[in-house]
Amino acid sequence: MSINRELLQKKTLKEIKLRYLFAVSLIASLAICAFLINQNLHRRMKEDFKTINLSGRQRMLSQRIALLANRNEPQLLRETIAEFERGQSFLLSSRFVNQAYPEIYNIYKSENGLENLGNKYISMAQSGKKEDIFILSQNLLRKYDEATLSTQIISESEFTDRLILEIAILFSTIILLCLEILFIFRPMTKSVRSTFKQINEIEDKSFINARLALIGEIASSIAHEIKNPLSVILVFSKKLMSGSSKDDELMHSHIYKSAERINKIVKSLSMQSREASHDEVGEAPLQSIIEDAIEMFNSKFTSSDITIVKKFNFHGEIKCRQAAISQVIANLVSNAIDACSEIPKVNHRQIQIETGIEDKDVYVRISDNGPGVPVDLREKIFESFVTTKGSGKGTGLGLSISKKIMQEHGGLLSLNTKVSSSCFELRFPIVNN
Repeated sequence: MSINRELLQKKTLKEIKLRYLFAVSLIASLAICAFLINQNLHRRMKEDFKTINLSGRQRMLSQRIALLANRNEPQLLRETIAEFERGQSFLLSSRFVNQAYPEIYNIYKSENGLENLGNKYISMAQSGKKEDIFILSQNLLRKYDEATLSTQIISESEFTDRLILEIAILFSTIILLCLEILFIFRPMTKSVRSTFKQINEIEDKSFINARLALIGEIASSIAHEIKNPLSVILVFSKKLMSGSSKDDELMHSHIYKSAERINKIVKSLSMQSREASHDEVGEAPLQSIIEDAIEMFNSKFTSSDITIVKKFNFHGEIKCRQAAISQVIANLVSNAIDACSEIPKVNHRQIQIETGIEDKDVYVRISDNGPGVPVDLREKIFESFVTTKGSGKGTGLGLSISKKIMQEHGGLLSLNTKVSSSCFELRFPIVNN
């Protein structure tokens, strides 16, 4: 059963990882694409704004060069020409002065383009030819206006296209996320639920098998337990029927007690073998539940030299499914018997069952003087398939399912190390009368 459970877990975890990686990869790919497009768009916008602004500045510088040349101010003229040349160098290196953009490329690179006109204009300003410089500056103004307008139109068009692309990627991501939820994560959730359901079924079957194995284990000793009172019933019944004895009242008493003994044993077996998960919750005396649960272990206590000590300080009722709680107590007592069997008989093997009220709860403490739960297992002793018993001696499901049964009752099952390392404690809410 544990192998099946592990295989189911591994298979489910592997499927979850693959689906998760696939989903994350798709989302990440789109996110990276959107990020790269956004970064490229931001860089281009920044460059385009600089190009457009510089084109306008070149217009202003060309006018200033003509004015300074006419005024004959050589120092300011040289500085302005140097600034104009730097601007022209940047514009010629911009992405728009490219054959991919023929309109702007021709404005800058044609025979009468800005590159040639600008160089001619600078030479004219430096040579002092004042008569033609204003005419040429007007040509430059028109060319720069044309270049600026074309650049602005292309930049706005590309910005719109890239913005549409970003929006498309965003919507694609949203659609993809919805598809992933529908076709990846939703089926994955169903798969996980199905796996957990199968695991619970495996655990339940294992617990039932373990319980039946326990009943089978003590069947021979129970047969011996029933044999003695049954013999008493048969002997005294024959005497009563033959009328050979005058002490009828005593024989009736022996017959009744023997029949009651058999009834208790059968009732205890019935409690342990039945499926109690669908029983109705009702109020039942706690002491009676405990007595019924341990009834079938009496012969095992005797054969294993185990003394059972009962300290019943609570005599009221608890709200529960009686058979289910009886099975929980029987499981804890069976574990205690196994623990006691690990120590020599000369050490006086003992199991103690104590009830009482503490912190507004009814408690049942079942402890033994066996080796106790090792420190490294105390935190996970209630996990499925964790056991302190040797290989092949336990399923490791008794405590985990017992704890689940207690939680269904609004109670608690814990290892109370404050009492001892072998003290398992059940706690129930007090019944309000």
